[in-house]
Amino acid sequence: MSLKFYACCWLAIILIFSSKSQATENALKPQVKQQPSTLIFSHIPFADAVKNYAPIIREAYQDIGVKVQLVEIPGIRSVNTKKAKEYDGALMLLNTSEDLNLSFIRVPVVLSEVNMFLICASHVWCSENILHDETNVIGVVKASTAYRFSENYPITKYLINDYAVLKKMLLRKRFNYFITYQDRFALYQAPTKYRAINLSSSPMYLYHYIHQKHHKLLPKITAALANRVGKLKQYSVVR
Repeated sequence: MSLKFYACCWLAIILIFSSKSQATENALKPQVKQQPSTLIFSHIPFADAVKNYAPIIREAYQDIGVKVQLVEIPGIRSVNTKKAKEYDGALMLLNTSEDLNLSFIRVPVVLSEVNMFLICASHVWCSENILHDETNVIGVVKASTAYRFSENYPITKYLINDYAVLKKMLLRKRFNYFITYQDRFALYQAPTKYRAINLSSSPMYLYHYIHQKHHKLLPKITAALANRVGKLKQYSVVR
């Protein structure tokens, strides 16, 4: 056989081994995981809060190229269910509730300071002592942070499914008191209708949370959310 034939054979063998070596090297290289295109966040049935905070959080994710979907879960305790842990995080939680799901990481941007308030009808005596009398019927949203707060007192609870219903029930005199909260979006109500007492010994804080599997997103979403929250006007009035 000619020298040219042997040269071609050796060249083919070299090319085959070189190709295999390159394939092995590529396989051993760490794969760079792309950031998700869509994230699904759970939230409790609280229409006002979702209306106020969801746009801010959506816009922050849009700024880093991620779409957001929302799924409603029945109440604050359901944050701790197996299904809830499968979501990509929580739209918002108070820092006092974050122990309910240790799979979630706090995005360290305060969405709002939150204080718990006792709201009283205008025609009744209004004092924190109301909470120490079990004969007083006090409206509270079931499976909520306000409900957890009310568990510290020997009151009779009138359980409601949604915060928006509380004021309507008070006006209809189904009860004379309810427990709610104040945040940056809380709307002022005329004192002729209600009186309010701050029950918080110290303020709570509302945060957005992501699942720990997305921890690499934390720096980006922290910066984006801080930028969006920084543009909000701060209110300090009572719902």
